[in-house]
Amino acid sequence: MSRVLRIKDGVAVITGAASGIGMGLAQQAAALGMRLVLADVQADALQALAKRLDTEVLVVPTDVTDADAVPDGATLRVRLA
Repeated sequence: MSRVLRIKDGVAVITGAASGIGMGLAQQAAALGMRLVLADVQADALQALAKRLDTEVLVVPTDVTDADAVPDGATLRVRLA
């Protein structure tokens, strides 16, 4: 029995997406057909990345080290739907 990882049409939540590894993950996930929730403190860089990606993107400028600043999953789901 083979296992198949189904990625297309999935949703990836990526923190630190405005640069470095996070940006690379966002680009790869978009290329695989995933919808994205991108978070970073660098709002302008995050918006610029979202415009370059060929997929549905929800930009969440936030500091993930501050729990009070991070939207909960239910809020993100409503905003992405």
